[in-house]
Amino acid sequence: ASYNFSGSRFSPVMGHVNAAVDYIERPLMTPDEILRIKPPMKAGDGDSERIVAPGHMLIFVSGHFPILGTQILYFADPELAARAALPPPSQAQPLKPSSETSSDSPMERAFEEEFMKMQHSNWS
Repeated sequence: ASYNFSGSRFSPVMGHVNAAVDYIERPLMTPDEILRIKPPMKAGDGDSERIVAPGHMLIFVSGHFPILGTQILYFADPELAARAALPPPSQAQPLKPSSETSSDSPMERAFEEEFMKMQHSNWS
């Protein structure tokens, strides 16, 4: 924001001073600020190079505003590292039609029906 003052500032009552505030739009991040995003800290060289401290990152998800976040070092967390080490499934499990599923609540059943309709319309 910029502030503008006009009039006689030395008036004892300050009756002739006008003040205005102008809001100036700017991008949330300039190209220079994006280039200066803190990268992760690395140690080692070549194949032995490893990330030792997280950096910042921009996350883009379709239909949402960009997010400026900090990387999570999943390999430094025992629980997340164990999950990352799991092998992928050997075969994909097919989706069951909504009539074969056993949902507990009407809301879950309605969601599954809507999901199946969307799946069907996308394949047609």
